[in-house]
Amino acid sequence: MFIGGIQGTQISNDVLSIETIAVDWTQFSLPINYNQSGTPDWGAIIMRIDVNDNDNLGGIALVDDLEFGAATDVDRIVGNTVSYSLKQNYPNPFNLSTLIEYSLPKESFVELKVYDILGNEVSTLVSEQQPAGVYRVDFNANNNPAGLYFARLTSNEFTKVIKMTLLK
Repeated sequence: MFIGGIQGTQISNDVLSIETIAVDWTQFSLPINYNQSGTPDWGAIIMRIDVNDNDNLGGIALVDDLEFGAATDVDRIVGNTVSYSLKQNYPNPFNLSTLIEYSLPKESFVELKVYDILGNEVSTLVSEQQPAGVYRVDFNANNNPAGLYFARLTSNEFTKVIKMTLLK
């Protein structure tokens, strides 16, 4: 596997090994995926410096300019639902990211958008035809200022808005 031009080896679902020698610095991107239900509230990047040279007793690594992007997909939870719903985001208030859950009793075209307190559209999280089911979407507000936001779910026969509070 190549990540940002660097050779990497997938060790397991949640461990990726990158082997590189950098005298100055090496830039790379690393996708972080998780499959558990809910949104993780912490994560770890562990760097191990292996030095095979007997004259060198250690090494130093600097991790700088970490960036976390918006959600790249929507989780569909298998199960039947009998009504449309948009649940309150969790956690609320939130810091940087929050989980929004909604359900569809039948196939519908769905739009899930986030607006700021002035009514400006901040993000379109979903805009597609979806089969019946329960869905979870992670809203990442990393680049947004603290304040009140509104998530609006619109489908063929249903519209609902929830209020979300971003704290930084």
